Amino acid sequence: TLQNSAGSDVTATETLPKAGERWYIAGIAGGGVLDATKSNVNFAYNETLDADLKPNQARIPITFGWTGFTIPTNTERAPRIVVQFKPQGTLLTMYVNNATNINNVPLNAAMVIESNALSQLGGFDYSLTASRADYSSTPKWTFKDWPQLQRFSRNINIDTNEKSICCIWAMPRPSTEMPSSGFETTARVGGYTYFLEGSSTLKPEKLSKRFESGLAYALNGVDVYRPTLPQDFITEYGLTATGTFANSVSNDALGYFSGIYVDENIRKNPSYSIDGVGYHLPSALELRAILPFWLSNKDIVMFNKATSEVDYEETLQIDGLTSTFTSDYKGTTTGKAYALRYKRPGDISRLTAIRYEYLNNTASTGKMLKITFRHLGVAGASTNIDQIADEAFWQSNTAEDKTFYFPAAGYKNSSNTLLQRGNAGFMWGQRTQDNSLHGWQMSFYGHGAFTGTFPIDNLLPVRLFKNNAE
Repeated sequence: TLQNSAGSDVTATETLPKAGERWYIAGIAGGGVLDATKSNVNFAYNETLDADLKPNQARIPITFGWTGFTIPTNTERAPRIVVQFKPQGTLLTMYVNNATNINNVPLNAAMVIESNALSQLGGFDYSLTASRADYSSTPKWTFKDWPQLQRFSRNINIDTNEKSICCIWAMPRPSTEMPSSGFETTARVGGYTYFLEGSSTLKPEKLSKRFESGLAYALNGVDVYRPTLPQDFITEYGLTATGTFANSVSNDALGYFSGIYVDENIRKNPSYSIDGVGYHLPSALELRAILPFWLSNKDIVMFNKATSEVDYEETLQIDGLTSTFTSDYKGTTTGKAYALRYKRPGDISRLTAIRYEYLNNTASTGKMLKITFRHLGVAGASTNIDQIADEAFWQSNTAEDKTFYFPAAGYKNSSNTLLQRGNAGFMWGQRTQDNSLHGWQMSFYGHGAFTGTFPIDNLLPVRLFKNNAE
């Protein structure tokens, strides 16, 4: 910013500097993005901007205060302006130890921070209300009033049995503005948030609860064990009409919500919680990690047709990690379908066998969808889709299976007419885009199951995803 000795901003041609006038400058420098038109600063991690940074490096903003200088005349040499820079904000460090070789692959994920005590969003205060006589106040970056947990991340890549320090810049909330719930900052490795027993972190995210004033913080170390998987985030039941969790998979136990209501009350509320636990509306890529995207020329998860897809490419999101995965699928005519999913080149640590079943709902009349997940990991590298499609595979080694039931609750159209109950099931995902008339949804029928879209004026059930794996 630039001001003349009368305290006026440079906003028009007539206020541009003239020879002999006394002017003052103040500024901010460093990494990240500065939107000077709105005095907003965003120093969040930028993959393109920070491509050359190592995990233990971070760009942080630095500022300099009001510095006076005189505009030279045509016969004078331009002045040399000397400014003193001052760091702004907090350098947050996280020690990550990829100590176990159970995955036998490098760790390649995001360090995810959630905090109401730290922020990477805010405004830059140029102190325009400071004394115009001496411009003594130092401009500074200020914490944005962000009562809910803000999420930010930094990508890291650590070889098996290697260690690393991950650094993230943020701005601390002033201690005089502590939220009523207290300061809370948690950290975890996106995609790998299961921790070794006996490590410094017995449970995910429980790393730090309070912050004091200062410029640098260190959170406890993380020992990486097994990767988190899509099934770690699915809730056991959908929501009732009052917004509480149902306690049954009966086809008449769920509420119906318009896409507009869901968008305004859940998707746009990052701090959405039930009984103090955080949940969110699944994104399209999170839904696809459960059921693949519907394509008019591809029959993937089919219950009434013999189909086969090998190394089917799909973009998925698993605990903040968005990547291209390959999957194998096999449809049958027996009401069952099978999949071998979450493979990436050089990384099969998430390899999972899945069985999809369209069967009678034991809690009510009509049908339901049963999905069983079995994590195989590197130990299951030799497993193929034909083995998965043999029911004998599912009769043993069941200790680690995770099973979820989705009622065939149907949906209500814009006229509030109930349709398809007992035959088909639906659940909302996020809006396809802001101001769109469609939302993502996961659904199943007698012929198959998939992720697709639905007009937002219809009313569908809601099955929330957990913010953090348990």
